[in-house]
Amino acid sequence: MRSSVTAVIGTLLGSITTYGRQQRTARTRRTEVRTTTRQYEDTRQQLTTAVTDFIDAVGDHRMAACHCEGLRLLDGGGGPAWRDAKARSRTTCAAITAPLTTVTVLAPALAGVAAEAATATYALPGAPNTEALDTLREDAMAAWLRFIAAAEDAGHFGA
Repeated sequence: MRSSVTAVIGTLLGSITTYGRQQRTARTRRTEVRTTTRQYEDTRQQLTTAVTDFIDAVGDHRMAACHCEGLRLLDGGGGPAWRDAKARSRTTCAAITAPLTTVTVLAPALAGVAAEAATATYALPGAPNTEALDTLREDAMAAWLRFIAAAEDAGHFGA
């Protein structure tokens, strides 16, 4: 009789131990899933922010560079309005770097189209005449729109 009681107690203790280990394993897995999900959401948010910042920065620089170059072509540059426009153009140009780098690292599939948008925008200064500036502006706008479309297609931006 004693051996039967010992066997039953041993079986119960084994079941309780197994149940406890299963619960701990399940809790650990849930924690890992939450951590992975949180990291994914953080990365996704960083990418969405970088895409939005890049779109804004390229658009701002395109407008600032066109304004600056328009003033240069109109009156040869050098005046106070041109100097202010040039300073703004430099500031907006510098604002492209950080989001471009983040987009390139977090979404390599967008790296090429992002580089094209930035390069087309960087090409605006130095246009020989207003017709060339208009062509460069249109090219920069088209590259910018291609980036937006690619980001939307990849699910990183838009509806």
